[in-house]
Amino acid sequence: MQFTKFGQTGLTVSRMILGTGTFGKQTDEKEAHRMLDKAAEAGINFIDTADVYPPGAEAGGAEIITGRWLSNKRAGFILATKGGGKMGPAAWDAGSSRKHLLDAIDASLRRLNADYVDLYQLHKDSRRPGRNKLFCPKNYLMMKCLAVACVYLRLVCGVICKDL
Repeated sequence: MQFTKFGQTGLTVSRMILGTGTFGKQTDEKEAHRMLDKAAEAGINFIDTADVYPPGAEAGGAEIITGRWLSNKRAGFILATKGGGKMGPAAWDAGSSRKHLLDAIDASLRRLNADYVDLYQLHKDSRRPGRNKLFCPKNYLMMKCLAVACVYLRLVCGVICKDL
């Protein structure tokens, strides 16, 4: 496996990342754990998931499955997740509002059974004017994440990403 530095975070990550978008729907938990085992055996140390994986009524299932697999091996992996997706019926249950992102990272951490993630990303940008300028949760998110995705910081917070 080839590895590379992840920006200026100090992390060394595998050049291959295992995505979990099908876990919990097309891929059941047993098969997902087999895939995670094989990826780990191959040297992959970077796992990407999201609050909305898999899409549909099972949203959040990929984080639960990934969290169960990581339960006794979290320190050996770089874990990325995303927020901003529609996770409930209320208007604030999606997007990049302060309420949603703070709720989303906490819910992801519960589903992942983790104290932190290494990378937190905004899954998609809110295109409504002014919406992204309402709140920058950088300090709160940085307590729970080693790196907040550069694109998120640039869009929502106006942060220069060379600091990551």
